[in-house]
Amino acid sequence: MTDPNSMRAFVNSKLAERPNPLWTEMMKIMDAGADVLGNHLINIVLKSKLYKEIEAKDLDNVNFQFALITGIKSLVANYQIALLALLDVAM
Repeated sequence: MTDPNSMRAFVNSKLAERPNPLWTEMMKIMDAGADVLGNHLINIVLKSKLYKEIEAKDLDNVNFQFALITGIKSLVANYQIALLALLDVAM
């Protein structure tokens, strides 16, 4: 359980209030930097700038290969995982 006097508990309680001036101010800040935030999230998830980062670290002698693999699974009552679909796209 989180300490009710913690900063996290305070912020969460304020975000839960309606109307919410704190959330309104946070949205203004996030909206102002939405493009930068979005680009960073895309890079983190999809590694879209990975080759530039590798070049910046001078790792030219190392061979990297990547693949994007996605799948859909189903968890049944007995906790067995069933693979419903799999897509492998070489990058």
